[in-house]
Amino acid sequence: MPILETPADRLLQYKTIYRLEEIYPQFTFIEMPERALMDYLVVYECRATMFLEIKTRKESMAQIKNYGGLMLKQRKIAEALNLATALQVQSYFLWTFEDGDGTIVRANARDLIELEGHEPPRRRNYRGLACDNEYVVYLDWDRHLEIVE
Repeated sequence: MPILETPADRLLQYKTIYRLEEIYPQFTFIEMPERALMDYLVVYECRATMFLEIKTRKESMAQIKNYGGLMLKQRKIAEALNLATALQVQSYFLWTFEDGDGTIVRANARDLIELEGHEPPRRRNYRGLACDNEYVVYLDWDRHLEIVE
């Protein structure tokens, strides 16, 4: 399976983590290895508390709202929930906008499991990989997403 996350993606994740460290100084954010199911493990008082998967977008949150809802692979939700259940922690998805400088929103994986999967729309960054055709769910801005900060 190819590695789709680029070094530039990782840099934007670091930017997001630096911001989260400012907001939540009580937590320690531990980067997971390449190919791990989630991007970060979050620790509080020497105990694992949650996993984070970080998605960064170039556009502002307002621009993306104009396109509709955020998409997330249905498989990714199931993986996050399986991992969280096995380790008795939470799993969250975070989106940061404006290349990590804009609004941060989050969704708890457990709140997304019942969403119906759909064939993904054809996107401009279509790579012809099997993962490009995986079912996606559409997140509702008001029901599924919460602003961080």
